[in-house]
Amino acid sequence: MLARELSIDEIKEIRDKVSIELECFVHGAICISYSGRCYISSFLANRSGNLGECTNSCRWNYTLMEEMRPEQRHPVYENDRGTYVMSSRDLCMINHLDKLSDAGIDSFKIEGRMKGINYVAGVVKTYREAIDGLERRPYKVKDQWMNELSMFSSRGYTTGMFFGKQPDCDYNHDEKNKYSMSHELVGIVKSLNNGNAQVALRNTLKLGDTIQFLSTGIENRTYAVNKIFSKEGISIDSARNENTVMIPSESGVRVNDLIRRPINS
Repeated sequence: MLARELSIDEIKEIRDKVSIELECFVHGAICISYSGRCYISSFLANRSGNLGECTNSCRWNYTLMEEMRPEQRHPVYENDRGTYVMSSRDLCMINHLDKLSDAGIDSFKIEGRMKGINYVAGVVKTYREAIDGLERRPYKVKDQWMNELSMFSSRGYTTGMFFGKQPDCDYNHDEKNKYSMSHELVGIVKSLNNGNAQVALRNTLKLGDTIQFLSTGIENRTYAVNKIFSKEGISIDSARNENTVMIPSESGVRVNDLIRRPINS
C-alpha cells in the first residue's frame, strides 16, 4: 500500500525500481495524519484508528494552548464559526484512474472504514464500472459516475496530493462543510415473489415515497411506492426501521439488492 502523500510522478519512479504489486487509495476519507498512522483518536478517546475504531478526531474543532499557560486558549479561525484545520475533503480519483494505471498501480483501494452498506455497495459498484472502462482507451469519464458518487455520504471531493500540493480549497475549514449526501438507504430485498419484493427496512417507508432499486440496469430509475403490505399481508400506509414489508418489485431486481431514495423525497 502506497502512502497517500505520493504524487503520480513519484509512483512512476517507485514502479520503475520495484517488481512488487502496488496498491493505492482512490476514494474515501483522507486521514490528515501520516498515511493512516494516526494516534490522535487513541490519545483523546481511547479508540484506535489502526483497529478500525477512529473517532475522526482530525475533524474536530481545535484551539491553541501554550503548555505553560493552560488557562489561556487561543482560537484559530477562518471565520466566526472557528476552524477545522485538519479536515480534508474526501479523496475521489474516478476521473483519473487511467493515469494511476499508467503509472503502474495494480490495485485500487476504496476507504470504507465504519461505512454503511449503502455507501460500500454504491461506491464499489461505480468504481467497478470505471475500472472496466480502463480496458478501452482513451479512458472515457462518464458524468453519471460523479452523479452516483454524490448520492453517498462525503465531505466533498479532492484529488489529494496525486497532482502535487493539495489546494487550500480542498480543506473543509468550517462547520458548513460537514458530511452531505443526496440519497439514503431504505432497505434490503430479502426475497421475490409474484412481482413483489420482501424488504427488510433500514429506514421509514410510506406510501408515495420515491425509491430506486440498486439493481444492474435499473439503478437510476425511480418508482413511486403505491402499495405496502405487512408480513401478514395486511395493507398499510407506512412502516419503520427493522420492519419487514412487501412492496411491488420491478423486472431486474435481485435478492440482496439495496433500495434507496432521494433525501426529502
